[in-house]
Amino acid sequence: NAAPKAIKKKTTKPVHGQDGNDTRCPFHFQIYWDEKRQRWFLPKIQRGNRVHCGHSPIDPADIKLETKNSISPEEEEIARDSLQSHISTAATQNLIRTRTGETLSWQQVYHMKKRQENAQYGGNENTACDRLLHYLTTTDGISCTFLFADPKTHLLSEKVKKDKRNSALTVEQLGKQLLGDDTDSPAIYAKGLKGRKELIHTETGELMLAVAFTTDNQRRKFDMFPEFVSGDDTEGTNSEKRSLYTLLGKDQNEKVFPIAWAFMPSKSQWAYDWFFGVAMPKLHPGDAIKRVEIVLTDADKQETMAVENNIGGNLKPSVAELRLFINALHRWCAWHRINRNFTQDSKYKPTLTRVKNSCVLSKIEVDVLERWLWYFIKNYETEEEVNFCRKLLDEYLNDEQQNLHIGEVDKADRQLMLEFITSSFQNHRHK
Repeated sequence: NAAPKAIKKKTTKPVHGQDGNDTRCPFHFQIYWDEKRQRWFLPKIQRGNRVHCGHSPIDPADIKLETKNSISPEEEEIARDSLQSHISTAATQNLIRTRTGETLSWQQVYHMKKRQENAQYGGNENTACDRLLHYLTTTDGISCTFLFADPKTHLLSEKVKKDKRNSALTVEQLGKQLLGDDTDSPAIYAKGLKGRKELIHTETGELMLAVAFTTDNQRRKFDMFPEFVSGDDTEGTNSEKRSLYTLLGKDQNEKVFPIAWAFMPSKSQWAYDWFFGVAMPKLHPGDAIKRVEIVLTDADKQETMAVENNIGGNLKPSVAELRLFINALHRWCAWHRINRNFTQDSKYKPTLTRVKNSCVLSKIEVDVLERWLWYFIKNYETEEEVNFCRKLLDEYLNDEQQNLHIGEVDKADRQLMLEFITSSFQNHRHK
């Protein structure tokens, strides 16, 4: 057999798989001839045949595999009762196997569970708010609190589930005046949500603004290790484009654990004030909140003002008694301050990158500056150390004789770095 003329050959010749059909789908793939080894090769990665081969094209919507239970209706009813009692899918699968000898796949039992849940939700007629409320209130071990607003009067109300064995919600009026002004308040935010049907509670017609929840395990851990808490939000976790705010703690092994979660309506002062000042006491009603010593967040202005409105560690005892976090101090996250606000910030990153790329010695100069910022946060403990090192840095950055340094940095670039240090460190040294 002689070697082919073309090294690469592609064919679109139809494959005859069904007699009597004139229109059959094309099937093709690529093969290669290796001159050195004198043989054909199939590439490891290629498109190949994606849909069908040798038969008439079929609409994928017409192809559906249906799984049917092989157990009796009586046994299926027992399985449904098991799932309704919040028994796991695997345990229900073992129960069916023990009673009938039939082995249903995990997917079949899970499908049975989802059908039952959809029937309780009312199918697709209920909103995302209804489904979330049903899940949080019917799942054992979860405590939750909702913030609702009347679409007409914009009157705020809370619905709280405190007892893990009682799924009933207690309804009460919001007793705290949340932070806000004429341009940013819960009432104004509720007006902007008109037409968002997925946030409407079908039973009452109220509009869900926010929800926070925790579990019994997280409550137990927070009672054991309440000294340090840290919060941040995550985007892109749900279809309603709500940011998921997570409050974390740290145990004796320096391992973090979640304390509470909240789907925040926005990043406004009143939203954070509701979470720290209203939701947290409902989710953790013990004395753990009073034993918090440090509340760590990023430097977001709205979040900072809301946290400082609920802490009392830096206030007089008579005033601190009125705050929920009576012994807590507020601090900013060092990684957010240095990484997000300096080295990766759009205002400073181009300058730092240009200086680093100009010379190896200039790169060392900038690295020394970044290391000093970390030392300022982690190593310097006394006021004298901070003041002394700050003066040294000012002299170093203002020194006109840059040829005496490791690397040379332009005066404009040095002033930009000094501007960040002054605004973020000198003016907020207590943070």
